[in-house]
Parts: sequence; C-alpha cells; structure tokens
Amino acid sequence: MVIEEEIETINQKPLCVDLDGTIISSDCLFESLLILLKSNIFYIVPIIYWLIHGRASLKSEIAKRISFNPTLLPYRKDLIDYIRFEKEIGRKIILATASNELIARSIASHLGIFDQVIASNNINLKGEAKRDALNKEFGEFAYDYIGDSKSDTHIWNSCSAAIVINPDKLNLSENIKNKITRSFSYQTNFFKDLIYELRIYQWVKNFLLVLPLILAHKFADIPSFINIIIAFLCFGLMASSIYLTNDMVDIESDRSHPNKRNRPLASGKLSILIGIILSPVLTLLSFTISYLILPRHFFLILVLYFVITTAYSFKLKRVVIIDIITLSILFTIRIVAGAFAVNVIISPWMLAFSMFFFLSLAIVKRFIELNLIIKSNQTEIKGRGYRAEDIAFIRSLGATSAYISVLVFAFYLNSREVVQLYKHPDLLWLILPLFLYWITRILFLAHRDEIHDDPIIFAVKDKTSYGIALAMLIIIFLSMSL
Repeated sequence: MVIEEEIETINQKPLCVDLDGTIISSDCLFESLLILLKSNIFYIVPIIYWLIHGRASLKSEIAKRISFNPTLLPYRKDLIDYIRFEKEIGRKIILATASNELIARSIASHLGIFDQVIASNNINLKGEAKRDALNKEFGEFAYDYIGDSKSDTHIWNSCSAAIVINPDKLNLSENIKNKITRSFSYQTNFFKDLIYELRIYQWVKNFLLVLPLILAHKFADIPSFINIIIAFLCFGLMASSIYLTNDMVDIESDRSHPNKRNRPLASGKLSILIGIILSPVLTLLSFTISYLILPRHFFLILVLYFVITTAYSFKLKRVVIIDIITLSILFTIRIVAGAFAVNVIISPWMLAFSMFFFLSLAIVKRFIELNLIIKSNQTEIKGRGYRAEDIAFIRSLGATSAYISVLVFAFYLNSREVVQLYKHPDLLWLILPLFLYWITRILFLAHRDEIHDDPIIFAVKDKTSYGIALAMLIIIFLSMSL
C-alpha cells in the first residue's frame, strides 16, 4: 500500500525534458541555421542583424524561413525509451526547450510522447528564464527535469529530482548531486572526432601533387621540394574545408546512410557550429599561404579547385554521371597544381590517363555505395541520384574506363617526353602489367564486396598495393640509372 502511494506521488509530478543535447545530440538552432544557409548563403547578412536583437529573435526569424524535418535528427533512443516508460506509468511529459516553439512542436509531434511544449518565442527560454517558466507553470520543487548543460543547473536547483546527461562533464553542486535519480552517459572525444571530421587520412590523395616532381626528375631540387610540401599543405587544408562543407550539406542524407550516419557531424558528436566556423577559416588559410608563397598559377588553380568543389558540394554531386566526371577532374587538377608549383610541363597523355583512371575509381566508389544500399534494402543513394537498378551499368562503365586508362598509359610510355627523360625507357613497359593487375584486382574485389569504402583509401591500407607501388618505383629507378 505504501509503495503504491509512492508511485502515485511520483506520477503526479510532471517530467520536464530538455531538447538540445538531451533528446538529440545536436542543437536545433545550428540545425536550423544550416538549413537556412543551404537554401541561400546570403542569409548570413540578415542573420547578424537578427542576432543583434537577441537569440529569441534569431531563432524565430530562422524558423519562419525554413522547412524543418524532425525525422532525421540524431535522437538518443535509450533516453526516449526511458521517457516513454515514464509516460506509460502515468507521468505527464513536458518538452521544455530553448529552441523555437515552431521547431519544438514539430519534434514533439514526430515523437508523440509529449503532453505539453514549453519553448522559446519572444523570450529565449534558457537557464534562469526556463526555470522561471517551469516554476510558474508547475511550482518550485513540483517537477522533475532532464537536462545536459551548465545552464540547466538553475533548473535542477528548483526541481524535485534531476536526471542528468553526462554528469561527469559538469561541475555540479552537492545540492544537485543529491537530487540526481538517474543519469545517461554518452562518451565523445572532441579532438578525435574533429580529426576524423577533417579527414586528415584523405590528404593522401594530395600526394598526386608530387607526381610532376617525380616525372620531371627534380628530386634534388630543394626549392621545388619545399614548394611541393607547401602545396600539399594548402590542398590538405582546402580538402578538410571541403569535407566539412560536404558533411554539412549532406547531413540529412548521411543520417540515412548505414555507415555515414556515424560521422561526427551527422551523429551530433561534433557541433554543426564547428563546421560552420572552421570551414571558411581553413579555406582562407589555404588561399593565404598559397598566395603569399607559391607561384601565381598555383594560386589560380587552387581557386579553380575551390570553385569546382563548392559547385560539387551544393549541386554537381546530385547530378548522375556529372558527379563522377567532376571527381576525376578534381584529381587531375591536383596533378596540374603540382606542375605549377614546381614550374614543369605535364604530358597531355598523362592528363588523359589521369582523367580515365580517376573516373574509373569514382565509378567504383559509386558501385560500392550502390551495393551497400541494395544490401540495406534501399532503392537509391540518397542525395546522389543513383538507383539500385543502375548497378550493372555502373559496373561495366567502371571497367571500361579503367582499361581505357591502361591503354592511354601505354601511349604515354611511348611518348616523346618519356623517351627524352629516361635512359632506358623500354624498361618502363614492365610497369604496364603491374598496373593492369592492380586496376583489375580493385574491380574484382569491389565486385566481391571486399572493398567497403573509397578505393583509394582501401589501397592505402592494402599490402598488395604497397608491393606493386614499390615494384613500380624500382622499375622507374632502374630505367633512369642503368
């Protein structure tokens, strides 16, 4: 009888739940801001004006201008399950958030577990303002509260019981600690997530910049070598900036992807605000270094790379076939940039080889993605335009482009530039069967579903690829020195 009375007493106290950083691992303001900027980047000017009038005004103005989709937010399922259980045993559940009311109500409607929504409208309901609103609505110490941040300490001091997200990360008072009845922990590592989001491992693609230095046999030219190092850094910074932009633009489609949903931005482990700030900073830094140190033509090709990658991020990646051609162009631009950095001329045969070779790898990447969505019982790659029925054509297209690149490479080996640069150019023909084996093996492994990511990244981790690369380098060295 006593136990039943205690349960009834608990059930009479409403459970108030925070939204940002609690129910979702992201922040609705930054989610909304991203949607607005994706629709029109020039909203950056009125955003500053709205912010001057306060965060409540900013949230309201943004909410009026966007179509907010609550279905793909990074929800914390275990916490929601706990809230559902509390509702089932008779508790009144209130969504109490500093997010704008329009957005809060759309999320509440989607989840279907809230009896009431208390959210920002004319006043930014955060910290003390939220505490005052809850105390006015329910009375001090007459409700329980779930929250995650330092600003929630004002509310925990005035509530009956506290449920805390990641309490170890908060310097809570003894009064609040004594009120904690339950906690939820979500472990993240900011620096690890940031490094992953910047895709430092993808910088390996920028080693293409070194190719003109190698082909021109300028290994011992110290100024050229230094230029290549600086060029590598510039393209690395630009690449990281573009990856951040890509992941922000693709955040909804990534959240629908079986693997990409775990990326730091998509999963909410890393704040969208970090991406919004860091992406232009890295771009500016890349441009500044290249303009001040490297040849002017390199700076111009870097600008072209930025323009094409930006167009790819916002539009071209969604256009079937154009997307993979654009990727092959971006790889080829790296080779041209390396040539400009060290002031050498690249053979047209090498540029043609690069286009077909990287086109084949881009197609293989799409093939892998299509294979993955088919296994996941989906019908298309979201945000890309490719459908499951395209897979047979994509497979044949990749093989065709791959073997055309082998043929063009053979023409390059017979070109005047090669004959002039090498003492024994005939030895270079030994590279051809090695290259033919490598590209065929990549196609074969992709067909067998043994490559699960970008084929270039696969090659970086693949011992066989290292062995083939070493054999090629030995052949090149022998053809130069014998």
